[in-house]
Amino acid sequence: MRHLLALSLLLSLLHTTARAEPIRFNAQSAGSRVRVEGKSNIHDWFMEGALIGGFLEVDEKFPAKAAAKPALGKFSAKIEVRVPIRSLNTSGKAAMNTVMQGAIKMDDHPLINFKAAELVLKEAKDGKLTFEAPGKLTVAGIAKDLLLPVTMEYVDGGKLKFKGEAKVKMTDFGIKPPSPAVALGLIKTDDEVKITFEWLAAPAAAAK
Repeated sequence: MRHLLALSLLLSLLHTTARAEPIRFNAQSAGSRVRVEGKSNIHDWFMEGALIGGFLEVDEKFPAKAAAKPALGKFSAKIEVRVPIRSLNTSGKAAMNTVMQGAIKMDDHPLINFKAAELVLKEAKDGKLTFEAPGKLTVAGIAKDLLLPVTMEYVDGGKLKFKGEAKVKMTDFGIKPPSPAVALGLIKTDDEVKITFEWLAAPAAAAK
């Protein structure tokens, strides 16, 4: 009897452990894009790329599949998003690429990172889920808190597409707004920039 009880407890523990295994989604190289937009006293400018790495891990409570009415509120998650600075092209101009890469200190800090430990579902409507992701954005080696609003859609093959937008100031990350020497310092770049992105993530099994 004692052995049966021990076996039952062991099986229960194994079952609980199995259920605790996170559901993982890996970033997809196709279908993602990121854009950084800013202004100057001469013209608007942008940096754009299609390479976003990283992953999303959630538990079985997260609405990873379409549901009629998912519950609003907090969901535990592990989110890590990485954007290689070298993959961003600035308005298609090589000289401006060099200026911006230098300003962002690419040689010392080649990645822009965002990490979060939860997603807060605020609204579910017409197949789109609206979340807030409280996390940390790291640029040029400096991390700052960022409450990132994102929408999530279900796409083919069980994939998830996240879209979002945020405004940040370069000086918050120790970045001096560029004033290119080639223009004798006459071009003045605004401090604030807008980041928009679309990030596609697929179930780990499918990604393999």
